[in-house]
This record gives sequence, C-alpha cells and structure tokens, in this order.
Amino acid sequence: MAFNQQVYEQQQQQRAIDRLQAIERPGMRAGTAYPATQVINQRWLRTDLRAEFINIDGTGTGWRQLSVPSFDTLAQIKALTSVPTDFRAFALDVHFEWYYDGTRWLTSHEYTYPVVHFVTQTAASVTANPSNAVVQTSRQHTDYSIYLTRAEFTVLVATTNNGTNYWTLTLNRQDSTNAQTAIGTTNTSLATVGVLYEPPPLTPNIVLTSAQAYNFQVNYTFGAGAPGAISVYPAHLFYRLVG
Repeated sequence: MAFNQQVYEQQQQQRAIDRLQAIERPGMRAGTAYPATQVINQRWLRTDLRAEFINIDGTGTGWRQLSVPSFDTLAQIKALTSVPTDFRAFALDVHFEWYYDGTRWLTSHEYTYPVVHFVTQTAASVTANPSNAVVQTSRQHTDYSIYLTRAEFTVLVATTNNGTNYWTLTLNRQDSTNAQTAIGTTNTSLATVGVLYEPPPLTPNIVLTSAQAYNFQVNYTFGAGAPGAISVYPAHLFYRLVG
C-alpha cells in the first residue's frame, strides 16, 4: 500500500489527542482550583465542587461543566465558594437542581403561572368603575423568594388603536400590607385592531420575597387618546425560585 502523508498526519494528530486525554483524566488531575496552565480538551476535577470540567479553548475562561454533582442539602450548595457563573448542582433535601447566576442560586427550572381572569372592557366601563380594570392572581411557592424573569400578555383591541390611541398595561405586585408597587408597563400602541396581539413582554429580573409579592395584578388604563374596547386574556408570569 502506498504511503499516504495526509492519513499519517491525521493518525499522528489523533495519537497526540489520545495521549493528552489519557493524561488529563478526571481523578488523575484534580484540585480546588483550575490548573495554572490550560490546554484544549483538558479535563479537571474540581474537588471542592465535586464536578468535572473540560477546557474548550485552552484559556482561563474556557472551562465548561461536564457533570452535575449532588449535595445532601441546599445549605451545602449555598456554602460553596469560588463558584463559576452558571455552575449547576442538585440538592437532595428539596429535590431541585440549582444554578449560580454569578450573584445568587436559582432553580434551573423556570416556573410559570397565569393571571387567569379574562375580561373585556370599554373606555366607558373603565372610566365609570376603575376597579374593573384589574385582573389578579396569588403567587405560588410562598416558602421561597422568587426571581421574576418575565411577564407576557395577550390582548385584543376591537376598534380604534394606534400610536395616539392605545391602552397601557401595568404589572403590579401587592405586598402583605396591600400596598401596590408597579413592576413595569407595556402598551397596545402597535396592535392591529381586531387581531390578537402580544405587547412587548416585561423582563424585570428582580428578587421578590413572599411578603413583597403577596399577589400580582395587571391594571389596564388609557395610555393615550380614546382606544376601542379591549379584551385582556390571561397573562403569564415566569420565575425561578431563589435558594
């Protein structure tokens, strides 16, 4: 068989990779911090985090988590130090997977629940009875603080709606003393009349304790002019639990 230089070089490259991976096997190279010198495809066991990592580009920021360790309690996870952003770990006492966002521990799973009421209001009905212009829901998982990530809305404006005649939707939180605080607002100014419309979502990304978020309300008011009747469909809130 004739000698093939390209095949030979490919074989040599693969042997070099195999040797490197054999040297850098988890358990053989380990420590409570990453090594001072990084190599592409290098594997490292962070013994303090009980997790295996691989380096994808040979730099100090190229480490990526390969395994998700389990800890007996969430408290043990929260006590970890020198934790890289996006590190994940499973707590056996509460049966949740958590990740570190660089500031706090959050559940990997993002929960959602609806503000369930469906209402149709006209400008006249809201003006006559402002309390009609509210839909609300009680929050869930009151044993944890929550990290509110997103709020999405669906509406339908029957007739007049444009940049000078539109509705404003405000998401409020109500605390345990019944005081309301606005979280954010969006509006229907770009909606086409007679067509279901999803206004720009809210992305508050804020931590709320159980006392701060006793329930949530969506208030809708005239943003400008005299818009047509509005139908407000169930809104959806998205959140993660805070460890």
